[in-house]
Amino acid sequence: MTAGAVAALAAATWLAREPIADEFIRSQLESRAVPAQYRIDAIGFRSERLSNIVIGDPARPDLTAATVEVLLGYGLAGPYVSEIRAEGVRLHGRFVDGRLSFGVLDRFRDPESTDPFALPDMAVILRDARARRDAVG
Repeated sequence: MTAGAVAALAAATWLAREPIADEFIRSQLESRAVPAQYRIDAIGFRSERLSNIVIGDPARPDLTAATVEVLLGYGLAGPYVSEIRAEGVRLHGRFVDGRLSFGVLDRFRDPESTDPFALPDMAVILRDARARRDAVG
């Protein structure tokens, strides 16, 4: 492959980064049957920014966020999420049969696990975040 062909391929990939990211996000959500809406605002080498995020039933979502920025780091194994910054987050949880549930977000957990709910080990910065928990018999 010539240097010009490599440059053209790199340019085409860069121009297609938003549809590629959208397809990746949608496939992850659809593979778990998680209904979601969002807008992609920016995709770069070191960060991705989404806004107007609604996860779950739009009439009663399990999670909403005004904006989420995912910062990427790069290591020997490739890119990884180094930090998440979110603003205007609203999380709705409930206790069902003595376990904390976050509705459709539970589909991202191992269904066989009996471990208590735990957040992933990563840097997260939240601004204007609220969580509501309902008790269900």
